Amino acid sequence: MARTPQSKLEGADGAEPRERFAPASAPSYLASSLGPIALLVWRTGTSVDGVRAIEQVFTRLKQRSGGAAFGFLTVGAPTMDLQVGSGVRRELARVLKVYGPDIGAAAIVYEGLGFKATIVRSVVTAIALTSHNQFPYRVFAGVDPAMQWLAGKVAGVTHDVITAVRESSLRSIPGVPTSR
Repeated sequence: MARTPQSKLEGADGAEPRERFAPASAPSYLASSLGPIALLVWRTGTSVDGVRAIEQVFTRLKQRSGGAAFGFLTVGAPTMDLQVGSGVRRELARVLKVYGPDIGAAAIVYEGLGFKATIVRSVVTAIALTSHNQFPYRVFAGVDPAMQWLAGKVAGVTHDVITAVRESSLRSIPGVPTSR
């Protein structure tokens, strides 16, 4: 007898869940996938462990995607330490080089208000422009517009996926806005 999926993100064929993975979490990050979206939330700052956790998510998405591209959403908490160490930069560059062909699009969200947040988003955009990514990317001030954009770039981003990503982001960083 086939079992009933526990969520709309789980396979309806009774197989083991194939679209929602248990998150890897630490005080500084959350790495998970929801549908075809790899989600990396930086809570307090970046870390090599967080990059390695999202690499594991990428590996699972690639194995289960059947060749379809997946989306990558990175969310930075407004209170996070903005210093990115050279080890984190090197590790992230390596991971994005390996998985770049599998990423259909990437969105970066810095959840903050005011002048500092605007400057941070501008700097992130400038860095991304010089990174020669193999996929389209954009920087946003909120999760909802980022997910709407990803929905236009990556197959399988449904209303349920958008809702799940929003809820996961809110649980991970309480009090952040999602709709700017």
